[in-house]
Amino acid sequence: DPDRKITREQLAAMLYRYAGQPELLDSELAGLSGYADHGDVSSYAYRAMAWAVSRGIINGLDGSLAPQGFATRAQVAAMLMRYCQNLVKSNGCTVLHAELLDVDHVALRYLVLLAAGLHDCVH
Repeated sequence: DPDRKITREQLAAMLYRYAGQPELLDSELAGLSGYADHGDVSSYAYRAMAWAVSRGIINGLDGSLAPQGFATRAQVAAMLMRYCQNLVKSNGCTVLHAELLDVDHVALRYLVLLAAGLHDCVH
């Protein structure tokens, strides 16, 4: 249902899939065990949450992940910004522009670049 609210783990799963479902190190998978509610992460989202936490896209909330909790607009904006920043750190401007060619709307492409703090990549 496109009108339903999104949970933190659902957003992590979407970003993880969009990133191409990168392989994770055992240490990245084990990183979730430091959160009191790591057992609440759904099986379909476990790798995605581990990926998002290991890359700083999702931060804990007072020692918990709150995977089933609904993401606020502020949390979604922060996660998207961190995702963009992470993409740039991994790939650089040239690859980022190539990745964004799949984004149909030119203004959205530039918004992603600006959100990632890449003023020098916008041209």
